[in-house]
Amino acid sequence: MLMIDLTRELARLIVCTTPSAFSPEVRDRSSRILADSIGVMVGGARSEVFSPMQKYLAGTHGSVKVLGTDWQTTPAMAALVQGTFGAALDFDDVFSVMPAHPSVLILAVGLVCAAARPVTWGELQEAHVLGLETGATMGRLMTLAHYNQGFHATGTLGVFAAVAAMGRLCGCDRGELQRALGIAASMSAALCRNFGTMCKPLHSGLAARTAVDAVQLARCGLTAAPDALEGPAGFIEAYGAGPPGAIDLSDWGRQWAIAHPGPSLRKFACYNANQRGMQGVLDLRTRLDLNASTLKRLICRMPPGGMQGAIYPRPATGLEAKFSLPYVLAAGILDGRFGLDTFSDAAVRRTAIHGLLDRIEAYEDPSCRGDDPNFDRQTPGGRGFVEVEAWAMNGRHAKVRVHAPPGHPKNPLTWAELKDKFIDCVTYGGVQAEAAAAVFDQLERGEPPGDVQGFLAPFHPARPDNAGA
Repeated sequence: MLMIDLTRELARLIVCTTPSAFSPEVRDRSSRILADSIGVMVGGARSEVFSPMQKYLAGTHGSVKVLGTDWQTTPAMAALVQGTFGAALDFDDVFSVMPAHPSVLILAVGLVCAAARPVTWGELQEAHVLGLETGATMGRLMTLAHYNQGFHATGTLGVFAAVAAMGRLCGCDRGELQRALGIAASMSAALCRNFGTMCKPLHSGLAARTAVDAVQLARCGLTAAPDALEGPAGFIEAYGAGPPGAIDLSDWGRQWAIAHPGPSLRKFACYNANQRGMQGVLDLRTRLDLNASTLKRLICRMPPGGMQGAIYPRPATGLEAKFSLPYVLAAGILDGRFGLDTFSDAAVRRTAIHGLLDRIEAYEDPSCRGDDPNFDRQTPGGRGFVEVEAWAMNGRHAKVRVHAPPGHPKNPLTWAELKDKFIDCVTYGGVQAEAAAAVFDQLERGEPPGDVQGFLAPFHPARPDNAGA
């Protein structure tokens, strides 16, 4: 059992942190990540999960708008759908310290709060930073052993990030937030086995809905153990796979986790650990002038554990392809790019792809560990390095080594690159490019005018297939 009163202390810190604690640099980082999250959420409204979510909402009534649609539903259902949409493209942020994708959860509950009262961009930034800090705290405590045990931390730990953000925006007092964290501890769930299915993005939606329910129940007076996180038979003991990691809450706010280590913003819409190999194959394609006819052989060497989530060597669907390293390498050779259309069922079933798969090897190689003393504490997408080697039919040969994928804190996307990604996502979701660019420019400036609901109004497109929700 931890010596610290973790549940109580987290609640106190979330409630008592003042706006002055957030520097301009921290707010800028939050704006980048939230802008990215808005884009992928709107794009996700056109993904495979659209139809199941539409059917699930049929007959519900409420006043909370669902981003990316013209639907209106209850707060809890809006959080569920928006969280699911935000993760549906596998394009949302990657927070290695958890490891999870927490920002779309925070945005989902933030939009629920914004439907109840005006929420400014600055307030959403503060809730976002505090949510990430809470998630980072839980990630450090649970360590990678929690993920390696089969728990998808976006669902199991992300719920606490969402509770923190919602509690902050709702004006919870310390007691209410402490109870909400305790309630959420009994509602935490998600399994990595569901990667490559629609249930994987549902983890984000369920965590967002749990946060709404937990905060609302706590504010209604429902009680929970005051030490539900750290106490005997509490969350850490029940969900842990070994001794908890070290934390020091006395450092809260001195160096926010959003700045260090900071989340990654993915350049490619698929499993994070595939991203370095994808960048490597694009580099080799250019260097050797490779295509489906000229490639003789390609090898991708991953660090130990790097293929943990790459569970589909021969994918049959676009969802499975997001968790297939051989497929993305083949698609990179064939197309010379990766877009949202790369992960359609039709793209996966192309004859040329299957011909390339026979010339591609991907495996874990101990030599890709490198000399990082923290290797065993890194996530699959960040540990060691990835090496991609190719041979052309004409005898030419080259090899590249990729340490940090594009979008990683060590190799961040620029505002211009983020804008391109944002516009691709929201136009994919049915929003006009001009409207998307105007909103993004406001977000880049850091303080959009008015409330969140107002400036995101263009992202509620009315489409015929939205009817009936």
